[in-house]
Amino acid sequence: MNRDEALRISKELEKWSVADLYEAQGKYGDISHTIYPVHFVKRFSGIAVTARGFQGSVMGAVIDAMEKAQPGDVLVIDAGDESSTSFGGSTAFAAHHRGIAALITNGYVRDIAEIKTLAVSVYAAGVNIRGSLRSHRGWIQIPVSIGGCVIHPGDFIVGDEDGLLAIRPERVFPVLEAVREKDARNQIIRENIRKGMSLRQALEEN
Repeated sequence: MNRDEALRISKELEKWSVADLYEAQGKYGDISHTIYPVHFVKRFSGIAVTARGFQGSVMGAVIDAMEKAQPGDVLVIDAGDESSTSFGGSTAFAAHHRGIAALITNGYVRDIAEIKTLAVSVYAAGVNIRGSLRSHRGWIQIPVSIGGCVIHPGDFIVGDEDGLLAIRPERVFPVLEAVREKDARNQIIRENIRKGMSLRQALEEN
């Protein structure tokens, strides 16, 4: 799949809620609710660029991944130590100006007041005033484990206020087909409720 096709698919994924895509994927690929939207801008879908730190030293990998990322991508950061701070305001500012859709980490973030002025969504395990370290270079573009989900470079990452979902490229077309079918059923259910059916009746009809 070339990048132009991936971007087109990403735009299609962005039309659907994360919950509906999760159901369409067979209740698979969700990233734990413990990684939550510290700053949410809008629903997004993007291509994963991954970074992994070593024992909390993550900033070198974040900088390298930022250089790799293109507009619309999603930076997924495994802190290497979930008690560590992955980034702060300067990183989020750079991501905003690079056109990155979202920053996601299983570590902590800081400079929330500044982050909330930027047009980049940020998901993290929480907030911590401690800064990130650069004693180890870390790694980029390798599979990382975030919130109980293994994410590969090039995976589609979809996020909204409910949470985050990862979709492998080879699964994306069946997922899109399934979510369209699910939406059609939901529209029938809601129309039947408008016509006077109870929720039980409308669900049993479908």
